[in-house]
Amino acid sequence: MSDLITDHADQAVANLTYEYKHSAQLIKLIREVLIPEVQIAEELLFSIISERTLDGAVGAQLDQLGDLVGEPRYSLTDDEYRAFIRARIKTNLGEGEATRLIDVLATLVRGARVKFMLTPPASFSVQYEPADPLTVGFRSRLLAQVNNLTPAGVGSVLIEAAIDSFGFDDDDDALGFDVGVFAEEITE
Repeated sequence: MSDLITDHADQAVANLTYEYKHSAQLIKLIREVLIPEVQIAEELLFSIISERTLDGAVGAQLDQLGDLVGEPRYSLTDDEYRAFIRARIKTNLGEGEATRLIDVLATLVRGARVKFMLTPPASFSVQYEPADPLTVGFRSRLLAQVNNLTPAGVGSVLIEAAIDSFGFDDDDDALGFDVGVFAEEITE
């Protein structure tokens, strides 16, 4: 989106032809009568447009954007809902690609490490490691996003793991039996 123009009067005076550049009365007319209305209209229209963007929308405007892409609000805050709308847009544009699934989870669980693992013959699992455990409602919505991105006939498992989770030797970041905590499969 283009930037707000804050100097319509200066631009109008600068665009005067040479014969009018020094006409004090014309310049006063432009600055005090003609252009203030244009400046007010510019600012009002700019605010209307910016409040209809995903980053600028709040409350009812954000609800309308969510309805447009098919993402219900339920009890999410504006910031949480904005993230789910972004994820829904990515989901709607997706065709079952693993990279898109990872991107959607990273959008929703900010700062989390996301791992995608194939589990042949026709399934995969996705593990994410949030800084703090997620609420049951948030997990359910994550699972719905994963299911929406999963192609028909392909199984998927969503796993939430703590940052200090248990793991095996092939994972350099995982902790062993006596130290790490177990991950949790998200089922509903």
